[in-house]
Order: sequence, then C-alpha cells, then structure tokens
Amino acid sequence: MKQFWNWKTALTGVLTALLLAVAVTVAFFAYSHYVGKPSLQGYSVELKEGEDATITVNVDGQDGKTYRSYTPSIEEIKKLFGYHYVLYKELCDNRLVRKGGEPYLQYRDLLFSDSQDLEFPSAFSEEEQKTIQGIYDEYVEQVRSQVEEQLQEIEGRFAEFNSQYDYWIVDRQNPKYILTNAENADLSQFPSENYAFIYEVDYDEYGVPSIPEKPLMTGSPEALRKNVNTVLHEKNNKILNIHVSGLDMGYAFLRTAAEKATRIKNPTDCRIIIGITWEKYELTPAYVFNEEKDEWFLASQMFDRAPVHIFMGGTLFLAVIMGYFWLNPRSEEKRKNRILIKAPLELVVALALLVFSGEEVLLRWATSMYLGYRADYVFAFLFAFFICMISWYVGGCLGEFRILGIGNYVRKRGMFLRGFGALRRHVKKVWLEYHELNLGMNLRRKILRLVIYNAILVSVFCCAWFLGILGVIFYSICLFFLIMQYITAVQKDYAKLQRMTMQMSEGNLKYEPEGNLGLFEPVKEDLVQIRNGFDKAVQEEVKSHKMKTELITNVSHDLKTPLTAIITYVNLLKEKNLTPEQREQYVDTLDKKSLRLKRLIEDLFEVSKANSGNVQLNLQNCDLVNLIKQCFYEVEDRFEEKKLTTRISMPEEKVILRLDSEKTYRIYENLFNNILKYAMPGTRVYITMTESDGWVTVAVKNITEAELYVPAQELTERFVRGDASRGSVEGSGLGLAIVRSFTELQGGKLDIDVDGDLFKVTTQWRKE
Repeated sequence: MKQFWNWKTALTGVLTALLLAVAVTVAFFAYSHYVGKPSLQGYSVELKEGEDATITVNVDGQDGKTYRSYTPSIEEIKKLFGYHYVLYKELCDNRLVRKGGEPYLQYRDLLFSDSQDLEFPSAFSEEEQKTIQGIYDEYVEQVRSQVEEQLQEIEGRFAEFNSQYDYWIVDRQNPKYILTNAENADLSQFPSENYAFIYEVDYDEYGVPSIPEKPLMTGSPEALRKNVNTVLHEKNNKILNIHVSGLDMGYAFLRTAAEKATRIKNPTDCRIIIGITWEKYELTPAYVFNEEKDEWFLASQMFDRAPVHIFMGGTLFLAVIMGYFWLNPRSEEKRKNRILIKAPLELVVALALLVFSGEEVLLRWATSMYLGYRADYVFAFLFAFFICMISWYVGGCLGEFRILGIGNYVRKRGMFLRGFGALRRHVKKVWLEYHELNLGMNLRRKILRLVIYNAILVSVFCCAWFLGILGVIFYSICLFFLIMQYITAVQKDYAKLQRMTMQMSEGNLKYEPEGNLGLFEPVKEDLVQIRNGFDKAVQEEVKSHKMKTELITNVSHDLKTPLTAIITYVNLLKEKNLTPEQREQYVDTLDKKSLRLKRLIEDLFEVSKANSGNVQLNLQNCDLVNLIKQCFYEVEDRFEEKKLTTRISMPEEKVILRLDSEKTYRIYENLFNNILKYAMPGTRVYITMTESDGWVTVAVKNITEAELYVPAQELTERFVRGDASRGSVEGSGLGLAIVRSFTELQGGKLDIDVDGDLFKVTTQWRKE
C-alpha cells in the first residue's frame, strides 16, 4: 500500500528543522552581542547647484548612506493646488475685513461669473424658453454646488495640510500683507536650505498663473518647474477632480452659455508659496528621523551585511541537501511509495520562493530581538523552524532530478506544461472550429466568444506591466500572420467559387469545385441548388416539349379513330341495296362512335380547364363515405359482369369534408371505370378509408389484366394508358389526368403505386 509519509521520515525532518532553527537563533544572538550597539551621530544637509538637495546619515562618526530629496509628482502638486483656493478665500475674507466689510465669502462668489438669462433665437416659443431656462438654471446650480462641495472637503483637510506644509500667500494689492503659518514671514531673507522642496506661483489681476523668473525653488528646480507648469496648463476642473461639461441639448447657444456660467476662475492678485521642511520631510515611508525609527534603521543596517546573508543561505542550503538525499533513498521500493514528494513543479517553485523571502523575515526578527522586542522572539523562532522544514521538503522534491532527469521531471511534474498541452489542444480545436465558419451559421456567438478570448489574453498581458507590452507586440505579430493565413484561405475559396460561377455561365452545369469552400460553403450549396433547379427546369422543358408533341399525335390519333369510323359508316348508309337490319346496325355503330368522340372532347376540355385553373369549385360539406358508396353502386352491376369481387372497408359514421361533390364524384367514377377497363376478370378489388393526423385516406387496389410497363408517375399524364396498344380498350387516356387535376384543385393528394400487376391509387383529403 502506498504511503504519503512514515514516522521515521517525519521525525527526521522535524529534528533537522529544529537543529537548524536553534543554530540560526544562537548565531544571531551571538552576532548581535558581539558587534555591539551603534549610535546615531545625526544628519547633515548639503545643497548643490543644479542638483537635488541631499541628506547624509552618519553612524558612529563615520559617513553613512546619502539620500536625495524627491521632486513632488504631478498628482501631489494637483493636490496642493486645491489648497490655493482655500488660501485665496482666506485672503479675500481678510481683504473684506480690512475694507470694513463682512468676511466669510462663498466659493461660488469667488470662482464663477454672474449667471445671466439666455438669449433665445426668435424661433423659440415662450413656453419652450421657460422650459430650457429651467433646465439651464438647474444644471448651472448643480455644477456650482459640486465645485463648492469639493472645495469644502479640501478645506476640511486644511488642518492636516497646515501641520505638514509651510505656506505664504502675498496680497499683490498690498504686498506687505502676508498670510503664513511659517515662523519666518520675511521672504527677503528666506532660508531655502531648510526646505526639502518649495515652489512659488504668481496670479495676476486676470487670474493668469505663472512662475517667476527666480522662484523660491529647492530640490531639483527644473523638474519641479516642469511639474508645476504641467499642472498650471491643465483645466481647473481636473485639478479639483470634478467633471464639468457643457449642457448639450443640441443648441449651440445653450451649450456656450452653460460652459461660461460653470467655468472655474483662478485666484487673482496674489502670490502663493508652499513648501516642506527637512524636519517634516519623510525620506521613505518607513524612516522618519525620530528616536525609535532611527534606532530601527541603524539596527537593520547592521544585519544587512554579507556574512549574515552567507550564513542564512548556507543554513537553508544545508536543509535542502539533507532533504535531497534523505527523501530519495536508493531503494526503488521505498522511493516509489512516497507520494508526497511527487509535488507539482509549480508548488515546489512557490515554496522555494517562500524560503528566499523568509530570509528577510528572519533578519527583521533578528533586528527585533536585538532591540529587545521580546514579543517577536517566539514567533521568529517558529518561523525559522518552518522555513528550514520547507527547505528540507523542497530538497526532497528536487531529489527526483537524479531519478527522472530534468527534462522528464519538468514534463511529469509541471502542471503548467500539462495545462499548456490541454490549452494547445483547445486552441487547435477553436482554430479548426473558426476555420470552418461559413456564412450560413449564426456568427454572433462565435464572434462574441472570439472577442472575449482576445480580451482575456490582452488583460493577462496588461497585468505584466512592461513585459506585457512585449507580449502584446508578439501577440499582435502572431495575430497578423494568423489573420493573413485565414484571409489567404478565404481568397482561395472565393477563387474556386468564381470558377464555379464562370463554368455555370458557360453552360457547364456538371462542374463541381473540389473540397470545402469554407466561408462560402453555403453560397456553393445555393449555387448547386440553382444549378440543379435550372437543370430540372431544362429537363421539364424538354419533357414538356416532348409531351406536346405526343399530345398532338395522341389527340390526332384518338380523334381520328372514331371520326374515320363515322365517315365510313356514313358512306355505307349511302348505299341503296342495304337491308333494314344492316341500316339499323350501322346507325347503332355511328351512335356509339359519335358518343365516344363527344366524351373524348369533353374529357380533353375538362383536363385543359383544370390545368389552366379555370375551374369553378362549389365547395360544401360532403359525406365522403356516402359519396363513394353511391358512386360504387352505379358501377356495381358492371363489376359483377366482369366477375370482380369487391372488398369495402369504410367507417360506419359519416366523414364530412369540405369538397366539391360533383368533382369528387367524377374522381372516383373515373377510378372505378379505370378498374372496369383494365382489371383482370375474377380478381378482387379493395376499397378502404382510414383517418390519421387530420387526413382522410381512400385507397383503391386492383389486379391489372395486362402488365404495366409505364412508370407510375407518368400514368396521370394526358393520353397515357397502361396498355401500350391504343386500340385494345375503349379508353381516352384522360381518366387519371382528370383524377389528378380535380384532386389537387381541392387541396388533396394523389399517389399511384405499381407493383407488378398490382395497381393502387391513394387519395388523401385534409380534414378541417
């Protein structure tokens, strides 16, 4: 049975980590007492022309590290510029007091022009003017209130600003009047070396800001001047972090008036100076030069030395080596049962990074212990034990290198590589899926999914900062070649489609392009359908032409036969030596032939009207069961004479359909007459009626006397008879044509099935 760990292995790891943690603790303790505690001599400030001011920290009388002052960023200067309006309001309040007025001005009284009524074009009615004026006033009030709220919020943070920065605001109307929180109000003897940075802005009588030619600027004057100028050229609404835009209702005059009424004005007639002293200036967020933080800074510098790092690295490396050999014994049986060391490569890398970052935590613990912060002692010792234990386990996982080799280890233990293989298969699947797109598909979801994939990939690149830019460039190049490859394939498919259309235009209807046309596959299918339809239309036209020829021939033959007989017997009647019996026989024959000719002409006339649609239907509720029975009773005696046995299967109840009873009667009369003409004597005839899915089906089956060689679909054509010899039966060849025409005119369906000598006719009627 496989085991994750055994007690001997666990005990070995714990003892190893304990011994190493104790060694680290003792070493740090001895090192801190051996080196001794340094003392802070102080700091000095040195100013150099054209460079940043620098501050030097000296330890034990020796020169320590030197730090440069920083130049305020654009965002920090924007924040400070917000206080320009607070200082300006205080200056204006004092101006009013000096002139005998009331203080406490409103920001809107200082920053905005007077709002005036709109000047409407003559096309606006009085009601429209009132409506637009109301919207305009509401918009202006909303923007001004927003600005006032923002400035009141900045004014609420003025106490914090007052404690961190020194400021001077000089009244240009009375230059001797200066509002300041600094001890030194005399700007003519200004100790600039005491300031980490300081900047100066002059506002003239029109509120135009500028930087004097020789401003009070320390630090890096050029960089500071550049940042201040950048902020000065931005709009005031950006400095105040307020979104102000003109009212847009489609009227230019309204938008212009709204922009003027909500435009924020600069302070006027004043000079504003803001700076921060070295005492208030923080070198870094962690180091402010007070007693406690100075001590921490010096102590941490003492442990940030090469011997300390070498000792820590050697200890952790020893733990890795011990785990490397102990957790990977030479015995294959022992080694294969230890599943826990078969950790994913990514987990091993993460634990290794944890070990390296843990060294910094141990150094902070050594500093805390050195300074006497005993609360961190136990935690740091446990953390040292944890780091050593992790190092030992990482070494055990890396021990598989000597068994699997680096290549096999990365392939078998790397989750990323396995995931990359799955990702590669998914990308290939998506590529094939999109490569097989065609215009007949619903492309909205597929394109949306492709856009989402692209957005996710670009977002991943954006998380990598500068490396992400390189990734985006590489991705864009790959995307370009993929798109070009796809476009090339589409162009080839389009060329195949063009070749197909050219072949069709030249009359080659049998041309078939090779392979799939990709995006144009639906177009190809449509062209194939057009080609097939055109080919079918040509075949139908040929067939129609052939039928017209046969129709003329058949009509001529069928009309000529009885007409010739009539002429013959009329000539016989003209003879004088005829007996009365012969004369009566000839007259009877003339009667039969003339009736046949009449019936033929009537049938032809009805078929022609039905095919042209020139038939008047008299639709009414009709009992189909009773109609078929009545039609059968008319020919029942003739069925018996031909010894035809009839089997009728119909519902007992009525089947009411909306039909033309006369035309429907003619349908089944023709079917029964067809049976009388062509059925084999002594056989059975089956007449059945069934109902299913809203349809009523009537089937008539019989056995033909002669074999049928004519295809079933051609039996309903005009002058087509099942018997090839036209004179063998008294038929016109129009019976089934009439049946088909009358059935389709009434919305029914006709189907003829021939199986050897079995002849079956099925009519279907929709039951409303």
